[in-house]
Amino acid sequence: MPNDPDNRLRDIFRIIVREYLRSAEPIGSAYIVSRHRLGVSPATVRNDMAELEERGLLEQPHTSAGRIPTEAGYRYYVDEFVRDGELEDKPRRELEAAVVEMERDMESAARKFARTVASITGETAIIRVGTQSYLTGVQNLMGKPEFREGELMREALRAVDELDALVGDLESRASEDVSVLIGADNPFGRELSSVFTVFAAPDAGEAVIGILGPTRMDYDTNVALLRYIRERLDELDA
Repeated sequence: MPNDPDNRLRDIFRIIVREYLRSAEPIGSAYIVSRHRLGVSPATVRNDMAELEERGLLEQPHTSAGRIPTEAGYRYYVDEFVRDGELEDKPRRELEAAVVEMERDMESAARKFARTVASITGETAIIRVGTQSYLTGVQNLMGKPEFREGELMREALRAVDELDALVGDLESRASEDVSVLIGADNPFGRELSSVFTVFAAPDAGEAVIGILGPTRMDYDTNVALLRYIRERLDELDA
C-alpha cells in the first residue's frame, strides 16, 4: 500500500540520503514535500524523520531543521538500496580503454588506471598491484565541503603517510564482491568511506582497487563502477 508507514519511512529515508549526497546540506520536511510526491503533509514527514532519528539512521546537525544520515544510516542505505546499478556509457568507455591498457602491462598502467577512476568518480582512488600502492585524486577529497573540518584533513594526510599498511588492512577485510567500509569500520578513518575490491591481476598476483571519499559519497555509482572493473579484470585472468 503506497501510504503504508513502513514503506513511507523507507522512501523518506532514501530521499534524504540521496538528496544529502547531492547537496551536502541537511534535508528538511518542507523541501522533501515540495520535490517529491509522497501524498502527506510536511508535519507527517517531520514525524517520520523524528522516527528515523530515534532508530539511529538520521541526525540533526547543530540547530538545523533538516536531517542528515548517521554512520549507521549510510550502512543501512548501502545494504538496502545499493543494488546492481549500471554505469553510463561515457565512464564505461573510459574504463574499458583503461582495462585494455592494463591488460598489456598491469603494473606500469596501474597509476594511470587509478587516475581514470579518480576522474570518473570525483573521489580519491587507490590501487595496489604487486607490492606497490598508489593513491591519486587527493585534490578531489580536498575539494569536498567536509574537508573544512579538521578531522577529515588529518585522515587524508594519514592516508598518504600510511598508505601501504592501510591498503593491507582493506585487503584483509575484502569480500568476494565489492566491499564497503563506512566510518568506524574503515581503516582510513571514521570520517571516510572505502569502496573496494580485490582481484587476481595477470602476472602480478592479488591486486586491490578502491575508492576513498567522505561518508557522503555516491555509493550507487561507486559500487557499480568497481563491480564493472572487477568483472572486466576477472575476464583477463580467465
